[in-house]
Amino acid sequence: MSEADLSGLKINEKPYLSKLIDVSQFKRGQANVIIAPCHSGKTTAAIKIMDSCATSRERTLFLIDTTAGRDSISATKEAQRYLTTWAYELRQELTDPVFFDEGYRVMTYHQFGGEITKHPDILLNVDLIICDEMHNLLKYMGIEHSKKKQTKDDEIFRCCASAFNTLVNVARAKAQAPMLIIMTATANQLSCKFEEYHIPYEHFNYTAEAHSDHTRERRYYTNLESVLTGLNPDERAIVFIPTIKMMLDYASKIPSNRKTCCLWGMHNDEHPLSSEQLEVRDTILKTKRIPADIDILFINAAYETCINIENEDFNTMIIHFGNADTQTQVRGRLRHDIDVLYLYDNHHEFVSQYLPERFYGRQLFHSDTVEIADLLNLKDENGRQRKWPSIRKALEKDGVTVQAIKKNDKRGYILHKAS
Repeated sequence: MSEADLSGLKINEKPYLSKLIDVSQFKRGQANVIIAPCHSGKTTAAIKIMDSCATSRERTLFLIDTTAGRDSISATKEAQRYLTTWAYELRQELTDPVFFDEGYRVMTYHQFGGEITKHPDILLNVDLIICDEMHNLLKYMGIEHSKKKQTKDDEIFRCCASAFNTLVNVARAKAQAPMLIIMTATANQLSCKFEEYHIPYEHFNYTAEAHSDHTRERRYYTNLESVLTGLNPDERAIVFIPTIKMMLDYASKIPSNRKTCCLWGMHNDEHPLSSEQLEVRDTILKTKRIPADIDILFINAAYETCINIENEDFNTMIIHFGNADTQTQVRGRLRHDIDVLYLYDNHHEFVSQYLPERFYGRQLFHSDTVEIADLLNLKDENGRQRKWPSIRKALEKDGVTVQAIKKNDKRGYILHKAS
């Protein structure tokens, strides 16, 4: 990057992605996978790619994983929500001496799969396809395919499979096909799938070079209720929980003087969003801000990758899910540095970090070990609470010395933190 590009950057501040990418590196006949942190400026970089790799922005398709993400991008002046008339209008405009560029078209993977099945010639006049967080397309295919319960699930799987197969064919095509760009912060799952299907791809990894938001402290936990009840009275937080049932259950445990809101997908037949929830959702998508009267916002996978929140008075995030990719994506919903990130320790690798200090350096008796088991509430593979022998092994694996002692004819233990 030139000195001119670096001008204006603060000391120790990394440049945004649009300053780093070299569009001449991208090729047709492969999946060009751009890996960069959340809030590194992927949307601005996408505009740069469009202006270099497409005849016009109107001949670009931008595919995204969620309806919320589609609605958020469609609200910007550079983008247009995809309509079924677009392909026909584009063909007409190509024969017209005046070409009207109305912006790039945005659609979800599910919608794309359905449209490509009905209109297989949709890509004939498309120069560029940009895929945002395509790993979620694989997740939707796997989840819906494994359920196989309802016709609706089957339809979702078919659309997602159609989208994936079409993109695979685009990546393999050497000519007469759009260029394929994939932008993500978490590429592992996608790369494994490309290897499995022998899809040509190339990584362009800017993780270490591009701007990213900082997290000042990471804290691990297993007992979510203790984290929620331990928040300071004025501490505002975003909480990610995978299921609606769990979300509603934990939201009910928040003190009544603090206002909460739970957001999940718009197309859930069993739990339709209320008018109040829809209003909060729309406000966040349009303004990138959580309404001022909400103290704690609960979200699930419907918002894992698609919303951007800029409230700097939200400095705490809690992610009640152990998958590292999900943790990376959810952390990226807050578009600024934060004070504390709580991460669910599903493999019980960091037990020493959330075992209260009062249990270290003194003799522990049977009643203490029972209290520890109840407090930590570690679960085994079958969902049963782990007891002291299992917790002791987890502590020792985490570097804690567990000293067995006998004093006044009473057996017990003393815990010593790793030096």
